[in-house]
Amino acid sequence: MGLLNDGGYTVACAERAFLDIVFLYKDYYFDNLKILDWDKVFSLLPIYKSNVLTKRIKGHFKSIKNEI
Repeated sequence: MGLLNDGGYTVACAERAFLDIVFLYKDYYFDNLKILDWDKVFSLLPIYKSNVLTKRIKGHFKSIKNEI
């Protein structure tokens, strides 16, 4: 889920790449998270089976909602 196969290589969609970065780097800074499809982010989240990641993602989502 969240991976696109383009012939000889596989690329993560923006939402999957975002989840990977947040999973790997606790305090990574993002300039603009409004461009993400948040429904897709939350649908991909169970892949990671991580309560810590879920908490981080909800924090990012909350900060985006506060800016709108």
